Amino acid sequence: MYLDESNDVDDPLTALGEPRAEFAVRGWALLRNVILAPLAILAGLTIEALIFIPKVHAHFEIVSLGIFLFLLGVMLLVRAYRSRGLRVLVFSEGILKVRHDDAQAFCWDEINVLWRKKTEGHWERAIRGSLTLIAQRGDGKSISFDDALPGLKRLAAILQRETLAHLLPHYQAAYDAGSKLDFGKIGVSRRGLTANGDTLRWRDVQEVKWEENQAGVSKRGKWGRWFLGKISDIPNAHVLRALVERAMREAAGARAQPAAGNAS
Repeated sequence: MYLDESNDVDDPLTALGEPRAEFAVRGWALLRNVILAPLAILAGLTIEALIFIPKVHAHFEIVSLGIFLFLLGVMLLVRAYRSRGLRVLVFSEGILKVRHDDAQAFCWDEINVLWRKKTEGHWERAIRGSLTLIAQRGDGKSISFDDALPGLKRLAAILQRETLAHLLPHYQAAYDAGSKLDFGKIGVSRRGLTANGDTLRWRDVQEVKWEENQAGVSKRGKWGRWFLGKISDIPNAHVLRALVERAMREAAGARAQPAAGNAS
């Protein structure tokens, strides 16, 4: 069941009850960007002005730094403007994003896809920030948060925990029934992992390593990675991780049983 979305903020608040946590752009978080933005713009313009001073040779790296600082300042101002008045409230049944009189409310069991997008590269970070969370409902509507919101990593942990509780049983039931589950560039089934047209059976998986923005799979008896992908490209990466960890435990148990039988 979808919550009614309304311009009246009190409606979704009443429907969801008392908040368990709150994240808001205010105080120092907002003031920091307002202060840093003009400083970055001024620094960028100052560096670029060196080009026009006689006998001053501006290297490409210095010119690029000036452009970067200027654009960083502009984007900080834009992001500060877009995020002013932003509040995110977490409830036992869902999440509410409020900005002025506009509100978006999603129940946990409505969210069918969660993305954790880690931004790489200085230019991209200046424009979009270093981390973006996107929660998508079955009707295609989505709600997003970036690191203009203080405490975004804590919010990410809450989103992953709450959505996993609803998503994992459905994925696990499909897995147990023998279905192949698609997670973008990698798939998972009772046979094993599938990527780039190749299937790696669970008994041949040496290790699955999860890093900040990378997931790597190693194959027994082989050097290098059988699969290496960005978590940013994997929808519901937290669900995939839970499925893989369970399958790995089952595979380890299956390998241990023959050994125990031989020992007896």
